[in-house]
Amino acid sequence: MISKFLCKGAFAIVLSIVAVGCGSKSNASAQNSSTTSDSAANSQADGGGSGSDAGPGGDASTITGGGTIGSTVAVTASELQIVTHALDADNNLQQAALKGQVLVPAACSAATPCGLIVVVGDYRQPPWPTMNNGAKQLASDTNSVVVIFNLPGTGDGGNKSEGSDDMGGLWHISAVKDVMHQLSARKDVDKTKTGFVSIGTGLMAVAASLKTFGNGDLGNVAWLIDVEGPVDRCGISQAPEDDGQQIGPSDGAGASDSACHYTLYPHADQYPAASNGHPASIVCAPGAWPITVTGAGCDKNDWWISREPYTNLKGITQKYWRLQFANDHALPSHVSSMLAIKAVASSPAHAYAVNWLLCKVPSETECKDLSTQNQACWLGDSTKGNGFAPAPFASGPLKAMTADVLLGLWLPKFVNTINDPSQFSNCK
Repeated sequence: MISKFLCKGAFAIVLSIVAVGCGSKSNASAQNSSTTSDSAANSQADGGGSGSDAGPGGDASTITGGGTIGSTVAVTASELQIVTHALDADNNLQQAALKGQVLVPAACSAATPCGLIVVVGDYRQPPWPTMNNGAKQLASDTNSVVVIFNLPGTGDGGNKSEGSDDMGGLWHISAVKDVMHQLSARKDVDKTKTGFVSIGTGLMAVAASLKTFGNGDLGNVAWLIDVEGPVDRCGISQAPEDDGQQIGPSDGAGASDSACHYTLYPHADQYPAASNGHPASIVCAPGAWPITVTGAGCDKNDWWISREPYTNLKGITQKYWRLQFANDHALPSHVSSMLAIKAVASSPAHAYAVNWLLCKVPSETECKDLSTQNQACWLGDSTKGNGFAPAPFASGPLKAMTADVLLGLWLPKFVNTINDPSQFSNCK
């Protein structure tokens, strides 16, 4: 069971990859696999196509940050076939075909159903096809159907999903809902083991969708694993100072105490001034993403209020696990993780954790004290890495890792744990 305080050595622990109940086929047999009969039978009606087999999951590839991805069981890949719908500005219903892939371990069938993991990537790093290798490993090592897809209006070239990139608006919320709802209807999916993995700003759409549809189409979703998602407009728009890009020297309009949660965590703790070779951390700047794309500064409350995860996380009912690496991929502190846990602690959700701390909101002071006891709050590993690039405010040497490393080498341990009630127990 996860300790209600801390599993010792969390910073240095090697989270081993364990194949769970998926058979014992070798990489060679995985490479020779094509499709499973159950995958074909479940094709059009439940989101997985039958005609686009992108190959099995047995090809090994070495990933930046250490570790090797090489699936231990056959994994069938098929094209995602889901059309989502949303209302346009004139209140007309529009539709959009989504681009992505459904990955199914060979052992999944109606008789032996598997879990379901829907991966929602950061808005500026669409997951399909760049996360394919890691997603195959995740499917193999968790005995789960894994879906990677590009949100409406995102993706490159022929992999771009139709629809509007509204950054956590109606298009994105609907797409997240439709993918989970339709794929969970597959005959080879165990509806008690379904969950989302959100990466970075992908949390915006997932948290909003769970709040909106959590008592309806998403009522059976069991959990959410959130990887370093910024939780408010200040964290989402944060960027290193760059006068040439209209980022700084001061924060932009709307960076108030309430919007940025400075009453809980002071400005200097969240977004410090320039020091130790690091630039100043600026929020709400007119030259920062996503303000440059949307035109919605932090003072445009009507745009932000429905998209901020901090508010939406207060309405979720699912088990919640926040993953925070020692070097955040974008932010200069770990405050977003503390705010996320505070929000979920006040929600109807019964179980929550940040890394290996269950039912607890850590403080930076406490975490510094723990580091002197050969323990740590934040994740990192000498082989698999301690953060994603660019990590412009890294507090120590950055051992950069890729999304494939996250999906294939870090996440299986967390998914298998959160799917086991005896290991991820209730807080309240």
